[in-house]
Amino acid sequence: MSKSSNDSASQILSYTTVEDPTSMIQKCGLKLKETPRKPIDYKYGPRSVAVGDFNNDSWPDMVVADHFVNDIAIYFGQNGTSFSTPIQYPTGNGSTPYIVAVGDFTNDSILDIAVANF
Repeated sequence: MSKSSNDSASQILSYTTVEDPTSMIQKCGLKLKETPRKPIDYKYGPRSVAVGDFNNDSWPDMVVADHFVNDIAIYFGQNGTSFSTPIQYPTGNGSTPYIVAVGDFTNDSILDIAVANF
């Protein structure tokens, strides 16, 4: 879940391989306002998603761990309505990145990305 700096609403980023995730939300009894889906075309093996503002433009960006091609991909948020094409960063041959996390892990006021391998 993240907040855009341009409104007060929280947004939920959903990663799923289920055909209709909305029905899963309704079955859990959550009351959420449905908005148009904005699918991200990701052709490989996404395993984990994390959100942060990596380019300091006040729009949420996301990083995806790609298990099959040994990289992470960053999608930059654009005006709160879409994402850029991904910029991919290799994590090393055979690294099989599985989980990504975002935070200021080095206490230098710069957002860091941590990657856990499988």
